[in-house]
Amino acid sequence: MSFEVPEGALLEVERVHFLKAYQNELRKTGKGDLLVRDCIFAEHWSDSRISGRGIYASGGGTVAVTNCTFARLGGPTELSNTTDGGDAIYLSSCVRAYIDNCLFVTNGAPFSVPLSPWGRHKAASIYANSTPTIISNCRFSACCAAQRHATDGGIVCFTGNSGGSKIVNCALVGNGDFLSYNGGNAGASGGAIACEMSAADLTLDIENCTIAYNLTDGYKSAAGINVYSGTVNLKNSIIYGNVRGRENNFLAGADIDVKAGATLNISYSLVTG
Repeated sequence: MSFEVPEGALLEVERVHFLKAYQNELRKTGKGDLLVRDCIFAEHWSDSRISGRGIYASGGGTVAVTNCTFARLGGPTELSNTTDGGDAIYLSSCVRAYIDNCLFVTNGAPFSVPLSPWGRHKAASIYANSTPTIISNCRFSACCAAQRHATDGGIVCFTGNSGGSKIVNCALVGNGDFLSYNGGNAGASGGAIACEMSAADLTLDIENCTIAYNLTDGYKSAAGINVYSGTVNLKNSIIYGNVRGRENNFLAGADIDVKAGATLNISYSLVTG
């Protein structure tokens, strides 16, 4: 289903089961708003290079997604560039997005397919590009990305001018990044949450979250939180038991890694060890 929503208009989608789409299961363009609730997006699994296999929203307006399930939305292990991805939800240049009480499970690159030397896959669940995004009361599990270049990988990724984004009361447990290419710069921004803001003062707040038992194979990537650029404010959260899968990738923290020029403010939180 594809809609161009004009400015000032609202598209409401409620209690629809989207299954086995050829392109995006729900695609919204235009400057209007989108409200999605009580829907299921599932079983979009093909070799085509598609961003936002569940929901694709761009061009302006406010996006709200509540009480929805995103399952088995996955693509190839070789995407064309680092702007591909966001298998469950892809947001680009929207005014703001709200994602609440949703389940994200088994999205992204397939676990069962061996990664080629060129394999790459970004933001296995949510990709927010220049869109301030509030994610609350959501669960992410068994989602997988593939790292080749520095900014590949990640389960939830914030890029561009997405300052003012928040993740609140969420659990990101048992997700993974695989490494497909052994370059020295491979896999620097994967992990359960990747912050890649376009300016140092753009912020991502993480509060009351559990980020645990995630895996990364990236040489310079944390399995939990990667602050690649921008500022992350982390509070009242548990970042525990995240694992680097290769013996030689000790160039980053397993739970949290903060790159040069980025900022992390952490308080009232538990980190492994």
